[in-house]
Amino acid sequence: MNAHRELTKSDCSNAAGQASCRILAQAGLRITRHRRMVYDLLRESDQPISTEALFLVMKKDDSQISLSTVYRILEAFLEKNLIERVGSSDEGKVLYAIVSQVHCHHLHCLSCHRITVVEGCPLGEYEGLIEKTTRFHVTGHKLELMGYCATCMQDTRHPDEEDS
Repeated sequence: MNAHRELTKSDCSNAAGQASCRILAQAGLRITRHRRMVYDLLRESDQPISTEALFLVMKKDDSQISLSTVYRILEAFLEKNLIERVGSSDEGKVLYAIVSQVHCHHLHCLSCHRITVVEGCPLGEYEGLIEKTTRFHVTGHKLELMGYCATCMQDTRHPDEEDS
């Protein structure tokens, strides 16, 4: 079977398949099995995921997939603003997630490495102040806060905590 074949109508027939196929088509991308697999894995993941992790999951279902194919798909998705880079893992690997329809920021737990999405943004006024004082036109921002989640705070004591 050709690994790069385009999907048939039956591949996009269920609700999830229809949504993925529609989003890829609206972005002007050719709908291929690998593109749909990457998009679906990112959409279904509760955490941002690295290129390598995507590749390993896909490799279980498709021995024909290559790591370079996954990189190319992610680059195409980034170019079409379907996904975003969301920080990096402890190993320095870039993590990816579906672009949220709502502006959000991320909390990174330094202990368990979970990333929590926080909707809403307190930086609107600050962006205006920056533009006014620096004459720099702000077109966007990303805010990532690092610290410890409630679960990790209960489980262990961290060296940067103050004694109470």
